[in-house]
Amino acid sequence: MDDGELWVYFQLSRGTGFRTHAFLEKEESNLWIMIRPMPIKDTYKPMRCITMEDTRFYHCNIKSLNLLPNVLATQATVEAGVEECILHRGETVTECAHSNLSILKDGVLFTHPANEMILAGTGRAHLLKACRDFGIPVREERYTVKELMEADEVIITSASALCIPVCEVDGTPVGGKAPTLLRKLQDHLLADFLRETEA
Repeated sequence: MDDGELWVYFQLSRGTGFRTHAFLEKEESNLWIMIRPMPIKDTYKPMRCITMEDTRFYHCNIKSLNLLPNVLATQATVEAGVEECILHRGETVTECAHSNLSILKDGVLFTHPANEMILAGTGRAHLLKACRDFGIPVREERYTVKELMEADEVIITSASALCIPVCEVDGTPVGGKAPTLLRKLQDHLLADFLRETEA
């Protein structure tokens, strides 16, 4: 790639050894790194989403790693021809298959509390800091699918999605009611990212 943008992923394992549920003794962790050319996602290009029940904590019957439900939800987005899957437990929105989700309503940012029900991502943390820097009230509390559908803006964040709006959920248009405030956050987060990643 001409611009030199790279996607870097690294993972530490428990180390090489015989399969067992207990920790290995005196084994050094394995470090696995994958690097490939990939530009950051377009912060200004809205995403389309579907919704699914969040069943990630209900799979004791499946002998697998916990990421399997996220993989299945992501596959559902591919099959639906959209970009992300919004997860909910009953009526409560939690997060997305591989992103965090927040909403803007009446000048206030709402996001699920950083508890055991979500993975509080770095993109989410940067969004919350930007809101506080701009004096935008932040409420870390649960919100419903209905409130999501009626929000002024719906925002996806992750390490590679800095502040991307959602324009459609399950085929229904959403957001688009606070473009000036959204753009202020997008511009700030993109500029911050570019400044911090300059070579």
